[in-house]
Amino acid sequence: MAQFQDSAGLNLGAPNEISPGTIHVTLGACVKIFLDTVDASYTKSVRKGTVMSFLGALRGLASISNILLDTALEALAHTHPRASLSEYAFNRDVEGMRHEFNRHMDDLEDAISKASPVEIGKVRTMRACKLASMF
Repeated sequence: MAQFQDSAGLNLGAPNEISPGTIHVTLGACVKIFLDTVDASYTKSVRKGTVMSFLGALRGLASISNILLDTALEALAHTHPRASLSEYAFNRDVEGMRHEFNRHMDDLEDAISKASPVEIGKVRTMRACKLASMF
């Protein structure tokens, strides 16, 4: 986590700046939700709210990662202007991945919100973990 916090400080004052405290609180909340999901999965008590919280935590983690990446790339552009062209190309690839991730997350959240309690029990968190590995 210290590496994430150090990265966030690379470009203080930027519009996409994120404080180390925000990172710490957000990651702490995500970890709690992930652990609660593990417990619910282990005890076979996964409910719609469990899955929706898990997906929300994944989105939070993806958001923090996106902000840190943007901040690091912007700092790189300021310190190494020649690398800006490769940064631009990389950033366009990342944008496509972000859109795909969000589309899949929206579809998954929509399916979960419409699912019956019996279907929720079958879903498990594995599908959501597969989504997380995309990002």
